Amino acid sequence: MDAVVQLLRNALCCVKDLNLLSSTFLYDPKYTAKFYKFPEPHLNQTTPLEVFISISQLYAFVSCALSGYKLIKNNGLLKLKRLGRVADNLKDKYRSIKTPKVAMII
Repeated sequence: MDAVVQLLRNALCCVKDLNLLSSTFLYDPKYTAKFYKFPEPHLNQTTPLEVFISISQLYAFVSCALSGYKLIKNNGLLKLKRLGRVADNLKDKYRSIKTPKVAMII
């Protein structure tokens, strides 16, 4: 689902950046005003295309925030600490190995 929303958001941003379909309702702020009256002076110029883009960005934010919360809730922090201990153990184990010297080409 996230990939579909990301694809849709990118497509909407391309439509806006390339000024495609400029004669449709997507660029008409009066169409947005039918459903919600934004405050003056700049927000009332919001087009339906910008509303669609903002909704898809809000979905991306919420889904990432929930995924992060679930990771923390399901012992994600403990997994991260365990990975840190494994990395430290590997570093200590292979500390005595000499690194090869690389000739610099100028």
